Amino acid sequence: MKLLIAVTMAISLAGTAPSRAESGDDKDSPLAALAKKSKKTSQAPVMTNQDLRTTKSRVTIPPGDGPAAAAAESGEGSADGDKAEGAAEGAPEGEAEEKTGAELRAERQKELQTSVDQQRDRISQLTAKKQAAQLELNDQTTNYPGNKRRATQMQLIENCDKEIADAEAQIADLRNQARRAGVAVR
Repeated sequence: MKLLIAVTMAISLAGTAPSRAESGDDKDSPLAALAKKSKKTSQAPVMTNQDLRTTKSRVTIPPGDGPAAAAAESGEGSADGDKAEGAAEGAPEGEAEEKTGAELRAERQKELQTSVDQQRDRISQLTAKKQAAQLELNDQTTNYPGNKRRATQMQLIENCDKEIADAEAQIADLRNQARRAGVAVR
């Protein structure tokens, strides 16, 4: 009980003592200097997407601000920065043009269509291989007990079925990617 009273009195006395900031000794405190410095610097106004849409003037981001500068400071290259470096290396300064959205979609559609066509070719090759193996299984002249060729052909058919299913799943994934990108694939 005496301990509780002693703690209570210590807390009440600590509350009445003047703080360091009130006594005027804040010149030596590094936290006080940092607080004064932060009060002097003004924050840039925050621009929302709606503000950017409704503004009548051009909005520019000064060098050293924004996500590109933050990525450069952290040592990561942004996608735009990498494109600009690649364009500067491969072409003279005046010829580096940015691609329009339609051009980017056309390139993406071409990539996805090429991948879909490759998977379809793979499916047709696997189907032909599977049919050849099935034809050999149906041949009664080689179908006798103890023939290991039959087991090999059956395993080949099963593997072809699995690879065909994988290729069809890949095509479905490519079609989903095309749908998300806003392009059509056959």
